[in-house]
Amino acid sequence: MEKSGKPESHGSHDSPHHITPLNVYGRVFGSLICLTIITVATSYCDFGSLNILIAMAIATIKALLVILFFMGLKYEGQENNVTFFCSFVFLAIFVGLTSSDLLYRSTPEPVKPDASELTMSGPPADVQKLVKPTPELVAKGKALFTQNCVTCHGGEGKGDGPAAAALTPKPRNFTATEGWKFGRTVSGIFKTVTNGSPGTPMPPFAGLSAEDRFAVAHYVRTFMSSAPEDTGADVAALTKEVGTPPKPHLSVERAMEKVAEEWAAGHPAGK
Repeated sequence: MEKSGKPESHGSHDSPHHITPLNVYGRVFGSLICLTIITVATSYCDFGSLNILIAMAIATIKALLVILFFMGLKYEGQENNVTFFCSFVFLAIFVGLTSSDLLYRSTPEPVKPDASELTMSGPPADVQKLVKPTPELVAKGKALFTQNCVTCHGGEGKGDGPAAAALTPKPRNFTATEGWKFGRTVSGIFKTVTNGSPGTPMPPFAGLSAEDRFAVAHYVRTFMSSAPEDTGADVAALTKEVGTPPKPHLSVERAMEKVAEEWAAGHPAGK
């Protein structure tokens, strides 16, 4: 069998395995370099939500150039092309199903931080005012108690909440008169809410504002048949710890007397 005298071309399609011309490799490589420069340049520009689309488009073009020319898919048989593009179809199906789950699932409710995990903060409290119960404070305390305390202490304050069975020792029964670590006064309950009860499952709730802790204390006392009152020393100690000292003040009568005394001292009779 005679061989043709015509030399075989580097890019001839007569060869079983196509040999890509070197100039094609050079152009593709140059295109990849240009696309890389564009990728870096666009990363410094703010196109909003289009940034991700632009980046994905450039990456897709670069991937196609590599696959078609460097990997030779452009010159492969038809069956290989079908296999390759079918893989992208399955990828699109996978991404589509995943996206439908992410896009249409219900938004979960935001997690509310547990007040027992927070630290004490906020401005000093007016202890002289907050140590006295008011309907507003009691109502606020009931809402806070329902949110933070009912699970252990129960809705009626008897220490029989849903979680009580698993706790040792058992939660405080607010209707009982014995066994109170800091006492049943407003200041005593305030200390328990603030510091917790060491050796028991009762955590500190210092993350609540001072007013909120006073509100809880007043509501807890509604479970008691006869609750003791705070002494002046109790209020003074609590004021020193978390409150603002009471501002000194004079009665109107005493203030008028003092003004008269000072005026008389500066204006002797006859002068």
